Amino acid sequence: MPKPCAFFEECHTNACVKIRHTGECLCRQHFVKNIEKRAAETISRYKMLPDEPVDGKPEHWIIGMSGGKDSQALAHVLVAIYGNKNPRVRFSGLYIDVGVTGNHYTDESREIVRRTCDKLGIPCVVIDIKKDFGVDMDDFHVLSQCKKGAKRAECSNCGIIKRYLINREAARMGGDKVATGHHLTDESNMILNNFFNISVEQMARAQPWEKLSVEGAEGSDNVLLPRVKPFLEVTEEETTMYVRYAELEYVATQCPYAANATTSALKKHMIALEMERPGTMLRLVRGFHENFLPVLRPANATAQKAAAAAKLLKKQKRDGAAAAEAAATPGGTPGDKKFEVKKWNAVALWSWDLDVEMCAICRNNIMEPCIECQSKSADATGDCNVAWGTCGHAFHFHCIDR
Repeated sequence: MPKPCAFFEECHTNACVKIRHTGECLCRQHFVKNIEKRAAETISRYKMLPDEPVDGKPEHWIIGMSGGKDSQALAHVLVAIYGNKNPRVRFSGLYIDVGVTGNHYTDESREIVRRTCDKLGIPCVVIDIKKDFGVDMDDFHVLSQCKKGAKRAECSNCGIIKRYLINREAARMGGDKVATGHHLTDESNMILNNFFNISVEQMARAQPWEKLSVEGAEGSDNVLLPRVKPFLEVTEEETTMYVRYAELEYVATQCPYAANATTSALKKHMIALEMERPGTMLRLVRGFHENFLPVLRPANATAQKAAAAAKLLKKQKRDGAAAAEAAATPGGTPGDKKFEVKKWNAVALWSWDLDVEMCAICRNNIMEPCIECQSKSADATGDCNVAWGTCGHAFHFHCIDR
């Protein structure tokens, strides 16, 4: 029997979702309000925004937007909380066009970001790395296929370049802070991964709130802007439900290079643990930021991070030039012929005849079980069936039932 919403006297509606760590049952309308309220409380808890304007001017937050569910949800939540004329803060959207032509991925995401910014009434800046550096992610893909010793996957290269460019362009836009859609699931996985790798330096670099100058850098590269994460206490599952219940537009198409990304096994175990013991991720993140991080973080850690980012970008620019040369050379590699094919064996792979091979609800590949089944034993995942519609999207039956 459906349970009534916790605010039934106000909405007279049955609940459609349960907040796991509190046990609170909410309808669509009050779930959307709950996410916005928790984001506002997170901003206040971690002192992301001053209580009063500095020098009488509102802080300028640059929202890193990709068109995906997390950044789309973040932009809507921030405007819902503060509006467009708040004396404490104002917002601008920043989109980095990384040049992924497969599945019309960047074309679709870029237009979605522009429409979203127009709808919310905030400025939108689009940066094309092809125009800026002469190479894009399609060139890096060519490089990863043909260059001997190229170890970084496309997602790793993309992340390095986007992090650098977002900071550089946000500084050029006069931004005070960069807001990203990283959520509780991302943060807890990052903390646990660094812990198991004994990456004390990486853990110490988390959340630089103050603006720092980078010694030896020039122009807009000489400052590292603080990054704020209003979804720090909101799970990935909840951001997915938010864009669904708030009926937000977002990119449902998967990046064609995401198939080459390595999925963190720690993330799957963390989600399973959260299913078994609700609130585990929240306790981990709060304990880390309130008790562990103040002891770890040295004064110069963020400056070192900016210097490392600049060094990495130079390397990627060199590799990108090689990728562009390789892409423009008949046969795929520059220079003389390196080998001759004597024999080859064909290997066939199959996939669903769909435009999108991801569940539109839980965002897992439909070849894999849904989130709930992944937390169960292997024997219990055999009945995790797939449904698909005329729209071309696929769903796990279990996700629809929820």
